Amino acid sequence: MYKFIRYSILLFLLIGFISCGKDPEDVTDDNCMKVTFISEVCGTAVMQITSSAHKNLSLESWIVDGKTYPNTFYTVISCSDFDFLNKLGRPTLIGAEFKAKIIKGGENGSCVRCLAAIANPPKIQFNINLLSEDCKTLGH
Repeated sequence: MYKFIRYSILLFLLIGFISCGKDPEDVTDDNCMKVTFISEVCGTAVMQITSSAHKNLSLESWIVDGKTYPNTFYTVISCSDFDFLNKLGRPTLIGAEFKAKIIKGGENGSCVRCLAAIANPPKIQFNINLLSEDCKTLGH
């Protein structure tokens, strides 16, 4: 009887460890990665990690207009990053490259956003902060 209980507990713990995903804070030592905007609508975006930081994450490919983008995730851009991006004056963010870090939780803020949405975004979603080229906070 005790062997059964002991093995049941060990099995339960093993299943728990296997089912746990990678912690976004463990992406890299400095948690800085290069990302490219694949799609952006009303402060939501699909981004592709183009640095080696994706190695520890279980990312998926995203197909749009017949083109496949590996190592993608969906994000809601924080209000401060959204404001910064709007000040750039770019007609589109598609193709824009930035440094970013994945953060736990994160506050998206309460800025005004339109209600349009990206159709069929990747299932994996991360909150991020955009960073300067030297991986420091943008200061916005």
